[in-house]
Amino acid sequence: MEGAILASPLNETLKDALDAYSEAYDIDQLYVGIHATISSQIWHSIEGIPLENLANHLNISQIESGYRSCAVMRAGSVINVGCQEMFPYICYKSDNVSRNLASCGTTDTAYQLDMRTGNCYKFHAEAKSWVEAYEICFAEQAYLAIINSYAEARILADIFANYPSFTIHADHPNTMSIGIIDWQHNRDWYTIHGESIKDAGYSSWSMGEPSNSDGDEYCGTIFRNGHLNDEPCSKRNVFICEKDVILVQKEDSTENLYTTESESRENLYTTESEPSQNLYTTELEI
Repeated sequence: MEGAILASPLNETLKDALDAYSEAYDIDQLYVGIHATISSQIWHSIEGIPLENLANHLNISQIESGYRSCAVMRAGSVINVGCQEMFPYICYKSDNVSRNLASCGTTDTAYQLDMRTGNCYKFHAEAKSWVEAYEICFAEQAYLAIINSYAEARILADIFANYPSFTIHADHPNTMSIGIIDWQHNRDWYTIHGESIKDAGYSSWSMGEPSNSDGDEYCGTIFRNGHLNDEPCSKRNVFICEKDVILVQKEDSTENLYTTESESRENLYTTESEPSQNLYTTELEI
């Protein structure tokens, strides 16, 4: 998660912050970064602070030796649990850590800004199911790419072209998952942001698509030429995550500061072409 770690109640301030989050979201037990995964006899935070050093502001008496080597915090006490158990958690990054943000407002330099849209894109070469791809993009504070114009379809096709099919290990090396889905299983396609694909600005299907040929093709992909395709959501494909960020230059008394701001969806293209009369050529025409 962009250089963050699992939060631990290292001091009274952090403990109070974790308690406040737990109360606000009605969380009974919260994973913390205290563990004994290396040695069952040595408990410490991810940062390496021994558990006994936290005893002044934290009840550590319920930690027991044994196979349960991860910990949750509950009502001011740390309790050991099995690491395979599922609990909510909070990621933490110290504010005094130097962060070198890329132009996309993230430390993840794989996100690349494209000035044609003002948005950032990251290609994921490890094939995942459509739902897994959706979750990964969400975890990166992005979303599974949505095509809003023929120009943006060209951008995604160009990114895809950098990865020839022989380099991709996926169910279909010539298709790429994007953020459209047949919510109702009735051939009405929407973006993951709730717009019909027509209203979103791009609905150019490949010839004969959407076909639902397998009977369960409810998730959206694109071919290498940029045209849309439907596939089963379980199929493992490469995918692109997208961030809605633009560079905003701010004048400062000493230097120019660059920050990132979210921008509502607008038509950012000044010379967008109408769809080609022949939509099904091997190249996307824009």
